[in-house]
Amino acid sequence: MKRDNMKKQHYRYKDLTLPKLAMTPIEVEQVYGIKIGTLANWRYRKIGPKYYRISRKVFYTVRDFNEWFRRNPVLPEGEE
Repeated sequence: MKRDNMKKQHYRYKDLTLPKLAMTPIEVEQVYGIKIGTLANWRYRKIGPKYYRISRKVFYTVRDFNEWFRRNPVLPEGEE
């Protein structure tokens, strides 16, 4: 296969849209309104949602965050 053909195949996938699997702390703040500082504090205290660190970057998977979110409701009195 010629080098030019390989280049075209690579760019052919440029417009491919994949579902969002992970969020940065900035994206978590934008979606859920939880401040970046609060997330950093939770990571330091080893509480809050599960997160992943790749080099110095922090990510939360959408699935893990939503599971954590659902596991931590505040129930009004009389509701269980």
